[in-house]
Amino acid sequence: MQQIELLEEKVKKLIDVANNYKEETVRLKEEIESLKRVIAKHENDISSNNGFKEKLLAVEKEKEILLNEKNMVKSNIEKILQDIENII
Repeated sequence: MQQIELLEEKVKKLIDVANNYKEETVRLKEEIESLKRVIAKHENDISSNNGFKEKLLAVEKEKEILLNEKNMVKSNIEKILQDIENII
């Protein structure tokens, strides 16, 4: 009798462990799905940021070109003014 009771206790414990395992597995699957969504969102953000970086670099390059052109025009105007002053 005692052996049967011990076996029953062990079977109950095994059933509890199996149920806990199932619950934990379901919880972990849900957490994995949640983390996959977070990762996908971050990957999208990173992709968007890469696009912004490229645009920023293009704008900075254009800015540099415009500054060089501005300096060249300024220099040319100064030369013209100097020539006019020399003529007068």
